[in-house]
Amino acid sequence: MVILVDYDNILMQDRSPGLVYVADRILQAIGPAAFTANERVRFRLYGGWYKGNILTRNAQDLSAEITGNFSRPAMVSNTTATLTVTAAVEMAFSLEVSPAKHLVHTFRQRNRPTGIGFADPITHVPCRVPGCRLLPLRDAINKDQCPEVGCPTKPSDLLTRDEQKLVDTMLISDLIFLAHVGEKQVVVVSSDDDMWPGIETALALGASVIRIHTRSRALASTTYLAGVGPQYVQRGI
Repeated sequence: MVILVDYDNILMQDRSPGLVYVADRILQAIGPAAFTANERVRFRLYGGWYKGNILTRNAQDLSAEITGNFSRPAMVSNTTATLTVTAAVEMAFSLEVSPAKHLVHTFRQRNRPTGIGFADPITHVPCRVPGCRLLPLRDAINKDQCPEVGCPTKPSDLLTRDEQKLVDTMLISDLIFLAHVGEKQVVVVSSDDDMWPGIETALALGASVIRIHTRSRALASTTYLAGVGPQYVQRGI
């Protein structure tokens, strides 16, 4: 079985205990009925692993953790059955269709995000403090200029946002490819609605998909579920 994991979509509280904990949580959510005894289970972790063509510090730490802890036997159980599988973890640096070609520039740092405005704290909240200190910040953000006369520094020079690129489409591409080459059952770990077109395509290609949601109350909309049939199962982590 292949388990495709949108790693940053997992809540930090679930990631912080480490990869062994994450893998065990996912396996328990899937349940023993989906496995055969001693089956090799391959986890693929998707994330912004490359800043330029250099591995990020997060990617280096995860790689070291994988080397130190996997492959390993893992017990999967519920109230009626218990079995052991072998859990292997790898980082999705490349696509399943082209494993030798790493896709770089998947982690990028952008300057001031576009489309962001700062509401008037006096009228919007409203703030009842005379001379609200958020007012200069509002003007600085909305006008993109320092409130100090003559200062050339712009807020957009200071504000940054970390972004992941290609990550969702890599996971979806692998999901479709695995279904196309005959993988009978694939697991997707993500609550991101962007996964749904890939899930529906994999189902149409004849694969069964188990979706493990990473957030409570994030189960797929009934609009998406219409007509998918028993080949699709969703559970919470």
